[in-house]
Amino acid sequence: MKKAIASGLAVLLLVTVIAGCGELQPGGYQSERDSLPGIGTAQQENIHSAPDTAPWLELMLIAYGLPEQRIQAMQLVTRWDVTYADGTSRSYGTDSAHALQMHQRDYETFSLRLERLDGRIELRFSDNYPPENISAQRWYAEYATGNQNIADVVDKSEPVEVSGSMISVTNDGRDYIYEIHATWPNGNSRYAFRILNQSDKQQAHYSFTELVPSLSDWTSILVDAGSTLQFAGLGLLGKAFAQADETQAQRLVDSLMVLYAAEFMEVDGNALFGGGVGIDDGNVTGATSALTLIVEGASGRCVFDICAVPNSTDDHFYLRPRPIAAIEAMAAMENPTADDIPIVHIYEFFSDSFSLIDLVRAQVDVLLDSTDMRNVAIVSRLDSEGTEHIVNKGLTARLRQIMDGVICDRGAYDGNEAHSFDTKIVVGDTTYMLDSSSGYFSRELCGETMVSLLDESWLFNVLQYAWS
Repeated sequence: MKKAIASGLAVLLLVTVIAGCGELQPGGYQSERDSLPGIGTAQQENIHSAPDTAPWLELMLIAYGLPEQRIQAMQLVTRWDVTYADGTSRSYGTDSAHALQMHQRDYETFSLRLERLDGRIELRFSDNYPPENISAQRWYAEYATGNQNIADVVDKSEPVEVSGSMISVTNDGRDYIYEIHATWPNGNSRYAFRILNQSDKQQAHYSFTELVPSLSDWTSILVDAGSTLQFAGLGLLGKAFAQADETQAQRLVDSLMVLYAAEFMEVDGNALFGGGVGIDDGNVTGATSALTLIVEGASGRCVFDICAVPNSTDDHFYLRPRPIAAIEAMAAMENPTADDIPIVHIYEFFSDSFSLIDLVRAQVDVLLDSTDMRNVAIVSRLDSEGTEHIVNKGLTARLRQIMDGVICDRGAYDGNEAHSFDTKIVVGDTTYMLDSSSGYFSRELCGETMVSLLDESWLFNVLQYAWS
């Protein structure tokens, strides 16, 4: 599942490590320098001798009670011109993504930690070549989405005062992305870094078993059948979910086993959990950016979504465990308010071993299965002799979602209109009888029979699923 990294990221930083000393150099350039003096009078003697490449920026964090921290900032867009003594000149530029388009892991190398203290950061430019002007701005770290959709947040920065070569940083409990813009007579460059102010809760790492406990003692697994209809009377299960048999469930569990070694960190905001798997005439359709599973075990039920981070590398994912009891309670309310909406937390994780595509393939095998006779629909016409038609588990789940949902929401129909059932649908212990002209149908389950009525659109869908 290799996804191409966005073109801006491809030319972002060619960071190399100098063998022997472990020092990071940006842009693939290596220049010999033994120290990094700060901006000041000691640099003025070389101010007119421009280096061949734009200086890189070292940051030194000074905070009372903390060890001194030094890191190199991430170098972003650069424009640079050099004129030599013989009259020749050289110009170059590098393009990169915006500071907010880096995903969280990019900042592991480019981060300073304040913990619970305020501090100051000294800006130290290499090559004894200080800029003529320095400006700075910052954004909340949650705006760093790792993708190209930053139009709504790029203007939400706040200016940061630069005093000489120093900026002050305050610990207000939030993380920030900082961008430094430095200009010289012959060019300019932008740099980025992250300040970690996180609280203990935000810094906590979670294991997969903490977030999805029922997977360790699973007894059954249901997979999302791709439908978007919901019925309040069915709660969360108002969406269509198909039951995996034991072999299929074990394959799903095996695909998730690698996540037991991953670390999950809570992130702010909502990840993009769009897409899903669709089925049309027996063929798989739709996006596969997100996958939803319900796991039932001795410890209870868990529902969770996994999605790949858009425009990211192939090892970057989001996990969204959902409080199933709270969601179903809200769905059963007649007029839920904003206060009734359960809090849903999003967790980020990285894994080179996990394959979302393999998990989706295991899900699709469940949806296309037509051999699990307890969970597939057997359809026949009552007004003619013919062979029985078997519907796969994915479409059966959608069919049952509509018919059970109408009964849950509307109850028994008390009209006196005449109807004549012409279609029989059997799913396990449940038998549905349908009048394909009027939409009347009955459901017999555990010795109880109820009659209800499908509206025109739901009747169309039921017939489509039944005879696909």
